[in-house]
Formats: sequence, structure tokens, C-alpha cells
Amino acid sequence: MRRRSFLWTMLLPLPVALLAGCWSAGNEYFARFDPERSGARPGCGLLMEVRPYQAYSEYHSGPAVLISLLSCYGVSGIRPDAATEERLAAELGTRGDEAREAGGYAGTSPEEMKSLLEKYGLQVQLDYEDRHDGSALTQLRTNLRNRIPTPVKWVDRGGQWALAVGYDDRGTPETGDDVLILIDPVDRGDDCRDGYTVVNAERFYAMWFDVSGPIIRWRPMLTVTPPGRAWSVL
Repeated sequence: MRRRSFLWTMLLPLPVALLAGCWSAGNEYFARFDPERSGARPGCGLLMEVRPYQAYSEYHSGPAVLISLLSCYGVSGIRPDAATEERLAAELGTRGDEAREAGGYAGTSPEEMKSLLEKYGLQVQLDYEDRHDGSALTQLRTNLRNRIPTPVKWVDRGGQWALAVGYDDRGTPETGDDVLILIDPVDRGDDCRDGYTVVNAERFYAMWFDVSGPIIRWRPMLTVTPPGRAWSVL
């Protein structure tokens, strides 16, 4: 009886540990991202006021990014729930499997995102960059220094929207070790669904393109600001 009690005492914490936070056997491969600690480091600008939101559908990365962005800007009627996600998807015209099966393109285009943001009364500048000279990454860093969370679309998972909220130069003059911090609405690849994805900036730059149409469009970026707020372009 005493032995059974001992074993029960030893095994009881196990399922609790398995369910708690982001602990898992696979976490030996992924370090958990700590926004509070990273945002306090010199050289790392992180917009802590923007809250992650996880999409219910993998095709809803666009609507999910808008939930985080519009909530941050205090737009009324935006709640972090499935009903708001579905409503925004309908307003955007977001497409799912049915479009792909019909020979079209799934997801949400940059133009659709821009149009809906403008309907919500925000100033929106949609930019592309196909010169491959790093200017889009420079502009993205400028946005973040100006505390502008910036929707970007890259080819992760075949084409996903994310919200750039932080950049860390790691205290070095080189860009090869720079890190971009994204709010990722389909965060399923690092054993920790906290809504953040951290990616090497140069790697992101190479994967930063949109395939939601017949041609590749390089480095779509939406600079979104409330009415009357100025923003700078390099």
C-alpha cells in the first residue's frame, strides 16, 4: 500500500507537466521565446502592446492578423474569437480549399487586406519590392522603430500572413545574425503555440513573397496607421 502511494505520488505530476505551458519532449529542439525578456534587451525593439491571436483555420491568417492589428489600434467590434475571424474572412473575401480545387488561389490577397483596413478608417500603404536590394527589410525596420506593427505575407506554409512586431540586431553591425519577431496566427511549428515565430531576418527576406495570384509578387508589406499619424519612407 505504501509502495502504491509512493508510485502515485511520483506519477501524478507527469500529466500535469505534459499539459503545462509549452513543455514537451520535442522542446529539446526549440527554445521558448520570452517576449518580456527579449523586449528588454538593448538592440531589440518589440511591440509588446500587440497581442497574438491564433486562427481557427489555416486559410485565415489574413483575418487573424487583422484581429491582432485592429485590436491594438482600438477599432471597435473586434474580439479575439472565431465569430470575429469568420466575419473578417467574409468581409475580406478570404478563400479556402474550394478556390484551390477550382484552379484558383486560396487565402487573402494584399489588395483585399488594404481595402478592408481602409474601410475601418486606417491609412494604408501597400508596398512591394523586387529589386532584391534589402530596401523592404530596411523599411520594415523603420516601421517597427516608429512603433507600427506591419502585416507581411511570406511563403511559409505555402503562403501565410504574419504581423511583424519586433527586430533584434543582436548588437552587431552585420545583418546575417539579425532576428525578426512575428506574430504568427498559424503557430504550429515550434512545439509552443504562443503565437510568435522568430526567424533569421535574411532567411525571412528570401522567403518574403506572395503566391496568391498568377505571378510571384515580392515582399508585400502593409504600413497601417491611424488617421493623421505620419510615417516615414526611406
